[in-house]
Amino acid sequence: LDVIRSGARVDLVITDVVMPGGIGGFELAALIRDTSPDAAILYMTGNGQLPDNAADHPPAPLLQKPCPPRELAVAVRSALQPA
Repeated sequence: LDVIRSGARVDLVITDVVMPGGIGGFELAALIRDTSPDAAILYMTGNGQLPDNAADHPPAPLLQKPCPPRELAVAVRSALQPA
């Protein structure tokens, strides 16, 4: 988040849904979208279930951990393609 707020161009952010430190992936994505709305977001989770409030946060693809490298590569390629 500090990197994005510094004005650096970020094309893609991959974030876990649940993270230590007081901020979750959905909250991080919302903050990123406020500063850098064109940055692509990919969520990852090892939990298998999304929190109840998942629909309230920025939509983005969700990958299950462990994620096969090919699946990750396809998701990254798709996220970075122009709409």
